[in-house]
Amino acid sequence: MFRCVLLFVILGWALPTFSQTPTAPAAEPTELLSEAQTLMDRAQFRAAISLYTQALRADPDNLAALLGRARAYIEIASVDEALADVEQALQRTPRDVLALTLRGYLRLSTGQVDDGMADIEAARAADPQAVDPLNYLALYYIASNQAALAVDVLDESLEIDPAQPLTLNSRAVAYAFLGDNEAALADLNAAVELAPQSALLLTNRAAHFRGLRQFDRALIDANAAIAADAEYALAYLQRCFIYVEMGKTNVGQLRQFYQLALDDLDRYLALTPPEDRYARLDEYRAQIVQIIALTP
Repeated sequence: MFRCVLLFVILGWALPTFSQTPTAPAAEPTELLSEAQTLMDRAQFRAAISLYTQALRADPDNLAALLGRARAYIEIASVDEALADVEQALQRTPRDVLALTLRGYLRLSTGQVDDGMADIEAARAADPQAVDPLNYLALYYIASNQAALAVDVLDESLEIDPAQPLTLNSRAVAYAFLGDNEAALADLNAAVELAPQSALLLTNRAAHFRGLRQFDRALIDANAAIAADAEYALAYLQRCFIYVEMGKTNVGQLRQFYQLALDDLDRYLALTPPEDRYARLDEYRAQIVQIIALTP
């Protein structure tokens, strides 16, 4: 679940016809898993769940699809569904490291701290060099306002494997919570160096620069994120926020910046189903529209 962010498709249906048009062959599970991972990278978790489910229909014993769907369910806070998939995976492979890790994270997140820690320790015992148990434990610490513990755990993870861009991203989030902006930026820079085409990482660094009020640098990263993946909705939302801030500091160009912000906000809304959007964006949009209307 390493979608820590420093932020604060309409389906067309048609009636079936009776023509003899040949149907496209069903996608192979490996193709579905690849497409699902792309959607996960774009934070389109519900769409990813649909593809993982298709893969499981084609191959009910596909452990990667089962745990991939569990990870997607975690991202949308569907705890029961995630736990059902994890338990099913553990019935098949009781010592699977990722399955134990995910169950541990779910238990920790629902207040079952002893059981959750036991699962994390079992995952680490199964493979002492595995980084997933440490990374998910750190996410629990971040979510429970224990950022200093998160940094310690992520340090250990990065000692095992320094080339983990998403783990560096998580540590940057922990540092940001601790108020250490220099350390956060150093980790974000290192993460982007490892994965320069990651829209998620570029968006997060843009958000960090926005928080530092370095709007020109923030805009460069937001633009790079959109160039890397034109369907990464959060990059448009982040750029919307940047344009609003730039409008506030460039009063003579306020209308232009706010119009750019509105365009990006509308793009985010078009890419993001209502149930997955950040709250109160309709109000935010209405405020932008009003300001544009009142600005010469």
